[in-house]
Amino acid sequence: MPPHRHSPNAIRFGLKGKGNFTGVDGENIVFGPGDMVLTPNDTWHNHGTVGDEAALNLSVLDLPLVEMLNAVHFEHDYTEIENGRAVSKKLQSERFSPDYSQRIYGYGGLLPRFASKQKRGAAHPRDVCLPLGRDPELLDRHRDDDGDPHDGLVVEYIDPTAVSPSSEQ
Repeated sequence: MPPHRHSPNAIRFGLKGKGNFTGVDGENIVFGPGDMVLTPNDTWHNHGTVGDEAALNLSVLDLPLVEMLNAVHFEHDYTEIENGRAVSKKLQSERFSPDYSQRIYGYGGLLPRFASKQKRGAAHPRDVCLPLGRDPELLDRHRDDDGDPHDGLVVEYIDPTAVSPSSEQ
């Protein structure tokens, strides 16, 4: 899918294969089973697969809500500024390393103070890509735990930018 943006938010969960691809706001993320990539509303993005292996992901959008509020819009005319002029592009230029979000946000409960959403170019503080689930041993480490009597063992995805340091007052 060429670069586009829309008013609904989207999340993508990797289900099969390691070649799922989503480029969000200049960060090209390749993800696999258990990973989740957020695509905030009005963020330029493109997606597909890379490599020879079959890949499958589940894309979920809040389209029904946005549609009910009569606030849906899609845009496909992606441009980048080159030499002071807007130039139509079929692909986004990579502005961040493919592991940027994993390096910055991928350590449960830790958010580097030097990580600035402004540097990344995101319009809102929570416009981040979160390739999660890169630690396939997480549930395996708790294999012998009882877990919750109703839900068993559950992993909760949290917004790492919303974590406030407990030492700050």
